Amino acid sequence: MANRRGLKIGEKWTIGDVSVTIAGIFAARSAAEENLIYKRLDFPQRTPGFDAVGSVTQLEVVLEEAADAEAVCRAIDQRFRGGPVPTDTRPQGAFQASTLADLAEMLRMVRYLGYACVGLVLALVAATTVMTVQDRIGEHALLQTLGFSPPRIFGLVLAESTLMSAVGGLLGGSLAVALLGPTGLALSAEAVTVAIRPSLDVTLTGLGVALPAGVLAGLFPAWRAAAAEIVGSLREM
Repeated sequence: MANRRGLKIGEKWTIGDVSVTIAGIFAARSAAEENLIYKRLDFPQRTPGFDAVGSVTQLEVVLEEAADAEAVCRAIDQRFRGGPVPTDTRPQGAFQASTLADLAEMLRMVRYLGYACVGLVLALVAATTVMTVQDRIGEHALLQTLGFSPPRIFGLVLAESTLMSAVGGLLGGSLAVALLGPTGLALSAEAVTVAIRPSLDVTLTGLGVALPAGVLAGLFPAWRAAAAEIVGSLREM
């Protein structure tokens, strides 16, 4: 958070209508925790225009190892049922599942967007390969007259398509890691934070998707180049 916003200890920072002085900057093992801001509880409660002294919106209860989480939740809700605001106590897993429902839907949409991008890559690589083959019909015919068999021509065009897609996947994955790595981006909802931190696995996954995409995109152009007639192709030179 501090690196992303260029903040330093001792500086004043405005959050909405509240100005705060940064007392310290911490590092954490979890990338999600590094996107949190800790402050004294009475500070936001006494913010002018926000009279909430004594109000707490969320409490975390640490249980003993042998404790029954469901039973403790029922006991807490039973005790505070008659209070000004009834409590809604849930185990951590259930709370996070409910809280992250919207985030999970957003991540699911991002996954669909990724599938659409893969389809777009297929179309772009196929179109580029087709245009390349069309521009070099005479060259392929000349190769056949020199003794290159149609399967050999097929393999050359397919290798070109695969290499082009692999280089694009490698460059794209590396660029994503380079740009997203230092930013420390995260999605948060109700004190639950999902950190977005790319790694080498992202690049390898991108490369793994790019290779079959290049193969699929190059099948038709490679077949077209291998099936072209020598005489007709030479006339187009």
